[in-house]
Amino acid sequence: MKIRLSIVSLAAAAMLGMFPMLASANTAQEIATAAEHAGYAAKANDIQHVKLHLHHVMNCLVGPHGTGFYAPAGDPCKGMGNGIENDDGHYSQAARKDLQNVERTVAAGLNTQSYKIAVEAAKMAKSTLVDAKDEK
Repeated sequence: MKIRLSIVSLAAAAMLGMFPMLASANTAQEIATAAEHAGYAAKANDIQHVKLHLHHVMNCLVGPHGTGFYAPAGDPCKGMGNGIENDDGHYSQAARKDLQNVERTVAAGLNTQSYKIAVEAAKMAKSTLVDAKDEK
């Protein structure tokens, strides 16, 4: 089953599939935390808070040594591992592509000045991450 989500304002549709559940308990915890912060971003009342929580999502995705990690925002996944993308070598090619799509979606939300686009990016990221967390 595929989930199709898009942000017209981003000028590109993002197709995000469901991840197979990841074996590592730490990875599952990182995914849950990233999904939680994507939810906070989606419900934030202003662009600064949307972006703060999108930075949290990105930090959980890439880990403290990854491209896009933004230390001033804080790391809600600190101590859980090295980032979702780095902690489990058992991803299928499709799951890796989905993680990359989530990362690109979050980056788009961080790089816009539009509250609406940033919130939509957060919603997309949350949906995919929740599917990853719930898929067993």
